[in-house]
Amino acid sequence: MAPLDVRFQENILAIAYHRINAVLEEAYRLDKTIYFNFQLNEFLEELERQWPPSTKLEPSMEVDKTAKLFHERLEKVRRAKQRSKPRD
Repeated sequence: MAPLDVRFQENILAIAYHRINAVLEEAYRLDKTIYFNFQLNEFLEELERQWPPSTKLEPSMEVDKTAKLFHERLEKVRRAKQRSKPRD
């Protein structure tokens, strides 16, 4: 896994964050945030059923702090995967 792989995954998260915000804006405009929150929670629970979270970290309300923390964690996983691959 190359450093660009981590960046690609971070870009996916950034796009998802943008899309979620854009949809929330419309739900808020239509007074449908209860439904938005329900559907988002259902979606996240489905992801967690398929890939249980690797840690029990406390959630942060600071997006930048979360992005930095998980960048470091993804880099750590990437390096570990790189070391475990057999060399040709």
